[in-house]
Amino acid sequence: IGGWILTMRNTMIGVLTDFGVHDFWRQKGIDRYCVAHESILDPDESTRTRAVVTGVPLMPDFALPMSQAEARRELKLPAQVPVVLVLGGGLGLSVDVAATALLQRQSGANVVVMPGKNDKARAALDRLAAQHPQRLKVSDWTDRMDIYLRAADIVVGKPGGITVAEALACGRPLLATRSLGGQEGFNVDFLTRNGVGGLVADRDLADRVDTLLRDRDVLQNMQRRAWLLGQRDGASRVAALALDFASVHRAVALQSR
Repeated sequence: IGGWILTMRNTMIGVLTDFGVHDFWRQKGIDRYCVAHESILDPDESTRTRAVVTGVPLMPDFALPMSQAEARRELKLPAQVPVVLVLGGGLGLSVDVAATALLQRQSGANVVVMPGKNDKARAALDRLAAQHPQRLKVSDWTDRMDIYLRAADIVVGKPGGITVAEALACGRPLLATRSLGGQEGFNVDFLTRNGVGGLVADRDLADRVDTLLRDRDVLQNMQRRAWLLGQRDGASRVAALALDFASVHRAVALQSR
């Protein structure tokens, strides 16, 4: 279940990294919950009063993402051609299937794919790249995902909480072709409710992407909504909350001596 527990001298802070509150997190011993967005605050009064909207903690480079033009220069991608980023998590789930479907279309979009540790998908993608050398870029894992997300127009990927948070922080809609349910179900619902993506069947993915790329106004509105939903300072907010708790408990400890 996505998240962390921060423990400090009789204090516990639960940091949730999904866009919903799983029953697992309803624990009496947790003093504060750091949650991704105000719309997902738990209606259960016992946990709602302990919740603080911080956003999901992300890597420092998400705090001030670079422009799309800068990101494309960094990745050596064409400036004026639509770019679709395909992610499949560490397992690279279905990335070769998605890339194949997208490249069969005549939209001319470039496709950037990260197969993770999926050697079979990587081999299939390498063969596909030989057929579409100008349109397909296969990339290894990176700790600068912000650059790839900002370079893209649309993201296709697994709806894990961190992936959703990173896409929104970069102002990019996320289309998910797979969902394991549970916390990923929360994330898909959040994307759908806010009009910034959602679950799309494999057979419908290429049509959905084509439709968005053809109607730039609709796509730009989705990107704008995603940017407004995105939280780029979650890590610093969580750290500030933890430091506040630490200083209060230190003061109490000193007074009790």
